[in-house]
Amino acid sequence: MLPLVSAQLLAVTDKKGNLTYIGASDFGVEQFQNIFYGQDTSGANRFAPPIPFECAAGSVIDATQSGAWCPQGTGPILPFTSVIANISENCLSLRIARPYGTQPNAKLPVMIWVHGGGYALGSGSDILYEPGGIVAQAAADKRPLIWVDINYRLNWM
Repeated sequence: MLPLVSAQLLAVTDKKGNLTYIGASDFGVEQFQNIFYGQDTSGANRFAPPIPFECAAGSVIDATQSGAWCPQGTGPILPFTSVIANISENCLSLRIARPYGTQPNAKLPVMIWVHGGGYALGSGSDILYEPGGIVAQAAADKRPLIWVDINYRLNWM
């Protein structure tokens, strides 16, 4: 059985890049959100291939909150999706979730979730794609995994 740990902050250090990520643990699942993999796609980067994101060594990254959704139409498109409150071209980010207490040397399978939306709408941060249930159930079934979802550029925006 997984521990019921509610809303605790935790820190994970990437020794190779000398980075610290501050995430949150809630009900047996650790989550790290808004982890950039690409630079801002505005301006000269708008129609260019993504440029890898690099943090300065020694950075501490707040990964406790979801990031911006990539530019898309808003309004009552689908009544069961999240309310879109944060849209930005600086949106190429990941959300990573894993079972509470995962050790650094754990060799767990990684599940990649690419949200739907026909390349026109959506985000890995949408409430429809909350990873907690899958990650917790996989751990309870003694088949733990790491969940990664990705925000990607949509449509022509």
